[in-house]
Amino acid sequence: MGAYHGLNVGDMSMGISVKKIAHRLGLKVQLKKVVSCSSKKHKFILGGGAIFSPKNLEIIMLNTDNNPSRIAILGVDFHPNHNDLTIQYLRGATFLGSRSFSTEKDKKIIFSKFQRHDIVWHPDLTFAFYPLLPPP
Repeated sequence: MGAYHGLNVGDMSMGISVKKIAHRLGLKVQLKKVVSCSSKKHKFILGGGAIFSPKNLEIIMLNTDNNPSRIAILGVDFHPNHNDLTIQYLRGATFLGSRSFSTEKDKKIIFSKFQRHDIVWHPDLTFAFYPLLPPP
């Protein structure tokens, strides 16, 4: 789930890369906007970018039946203004990958807030090594 409308090269590169890797593993992956996802799916990969608005988080939590083990987070921004409920939910994610800390101070704040030290940092353009599909 993300903002896959074709307008952000970093997000589209990430989404297409994940889709290609999943295909090689025999998994079916669809790029979906957060608002068009349903809870019928077993697992969700969330990303990239700034998708954690209150509205999007509400949709994500609803579609995963408040079960964060159904999500992996890749290439998102972690903002300091998440409420306690959201933080608790995100702590339980299977994988946390962020694009939002570039300094050691940012890293310490995020690790402390989410009480996890396994959060991976990577810039959006990491995924640009895969060729992009032409825009719709």
